Amino acid sequence: MNIDSFTCLYDLLHTRGRLVDDGLINIEEHVAIFVHILAHHKKNHSIQVTFRMSDETVSGYVHRVLCALLGVIIFGSIWFLSKQSNQNRFKKNRTETGSN
Repeated sequence: MNIDSFTCLYDLLHTRGRLVDDGLINIEEHVAIFVHILAHHKKNHSIQVTFRMSDETVSGYVHRVLCALLGVIIFGSIWFLSKQSNQNRFKKNRTETGSN
């Protein structure tokens, strides 16, 4: 993953996904652990060794990022669908005349 894509993902999860810093490691590391697991198909134990964290810590960080990502996807699609339905609702057929 290049740095621009990583930055876009980080910004998206931070602003729309409401991923917050926990005080121990920053949000960039949360996202880096998540991307590392997905990109390299790593198991929890190998991530523990690479990032020097316990299994509960790694699982917690991955869970936080996954929840933020799902929140972005779900609420983004809900917003998109509601925007589409409002546009179609107020769109009139050109042959119909308005009742103003």
